[in-house]
Amino acid sequence: FFEDYATVRFGGKYYFIDKTGQKLNTEGYKDAENFSEGVASVRRDKKYYYIDKTGKKLTEEVYSSASSFFHGRAIVTQDDGGFYIDHAGRRLFS
Repeated sequence: FFEDYATVRFGGKYYFIDKTGQKLNTEGYKDAENFSEGVASVRRDKKYYYIDKTGKKLTEEVYSSASSFFHGRAIVTQDDGGFYIDHAGRRLFS
């Protein structure tokens, strides 16, 4: 468990469950990272985005890859290369 949720794979899709076994998301993801700093990167189709612990989408589905947050920033990639973002999805620096 990371920040009260575990990332589990069932039927080829990823879900987040709490310590009682309740799912955070009912629709599975093709890929998902553990929660870090209150957010997790997930992928439903071809692009990644970030969600909070309620399942709310925090960024658009625009990233080719998306790492976990550490010290308020995460590394993401798009067609034009990699860069850091903050929790709001704002580009910080390359």
